[in-house]
Amino acid sequence: MNAAAHALATADDRYEALLDLHRGLDAGASGLLNARLVLLLMNEIDDGARLATLLDAARLVSQDNQEN
Repeated sequence: MNAAAHALATADDRYEALLDLHRGLDAGASGLLNARLVLLLMNEIDDGARLATLLDAARLVSQDNQEN
């Protein structure tokens, strides 16, 4: 495992890196960064069925948040 991969080895490490990425950005810049990141990550998922499952899961979470 290279140093960069090791630095993001745990879920907490990855979450902290995401927070750091957004630090200092206004809401608009943060939204654009999220959109770019989502597109990059979608391109990394080579399994269309898996991607569809993840998109459905994200939609359900969004719907649950709107209802509460």
